Amino acid sequence: MKVNKILGVGLVTVGLLGLAGISSADEQKVYIPNAYVRQYLLQGAGLHPDEVENQLPTISQLETITEHDESLLLMVGHDEGAVSESLEGLDYVKNVKTIMLNGGSGVTDFRPLRGAKDSVEVIDHYSPGLLDLAYDNAVDLSFLDGFTKLKNFHMVMNVTDLSAFDSIPTMERINIDNEGDDRAITSGKIGVSRSNKALVMANPIIYSTHFSNQPNAQLRIKTDTGATVSIVVRDDMFYITDIPADAKTLTMTIEKDTEFEIDSEDADMGYAHHRVTCEYEIKWY
Repeated sequence: MKVNKILGVGLVTVGLLGLAGISSADEQKVYIPNAYVRQYLLQGAGLHPDEVENQLPTISQLETITEHDESLLLMVGHDEGAVSESLEGLDYVKNVKTIMLNGGSGVTDFRPLRGAKDSVEVIDHYSPGLLDLAYDNAVDLSFLDGFTKLKNFHMVMNVTDLSAFDSIPTMERINIDNEGDDRAITSGKIGVSRSNKALVMANPIIYSTHFSNQPNAQLRIKTDTGATVSIVVRDDMFYITDIPADAKTLTMTIEKDTEFEIDSEDADMGYAHHRVTCEYEIKWY
């Protein structure tokens, strides 16, 4: 059975595989705190919210969510005013190939996605919305360790450590972006000499081996004074000079694009893109 619906937060085609009368009063029920996540998971299991006592589905009901007719399986949005930005409930969705997260800039824990680590091929997180909560810190991708079929990963968040992708031999496309240079994470302090108004630092991003074909990142820097600084990037080392003496912060946007070899019938090369914005407090000495 296939049902196509357009929901207010951007839900597109959703494949539904109904569940008919196999639940039991003795089965463990699952509390899903986020209202939108709860709505979509119930619908994905072929359940109407009014048919589920207290809107608490059972584990076996959630495990029936699967792909049908190559439609997108699951698309989860968020409510800007929601108390919880939790993805709880996705822990029990184990048989989907595509997970799309529409919104969710307040999500800080992506570990529930591990429920589908042996089936999912595409994770697409986009349009994070207006909340700023998750931009204060970099998103932790360690939850990806152990995924066995993931090919395509897209996320609109600030990420500084991409090493988790090294554990996934099936990767074909990595696209991690932020929403712009104004969405910076607080990255600590850097020392700048008053005598030469310069600093040398290594690129702080930890890349996966998928980025090894590109030795240098692109670097853009803004100071809180608006003054321009001089930049040289060589072997992923940053040489920054002409820092204004009254500057208090440096905001760095670091970007890297490259191709990498893959073992696929559809293409010979994969693609990796990463961009992050970090704000550093200047400590003059």
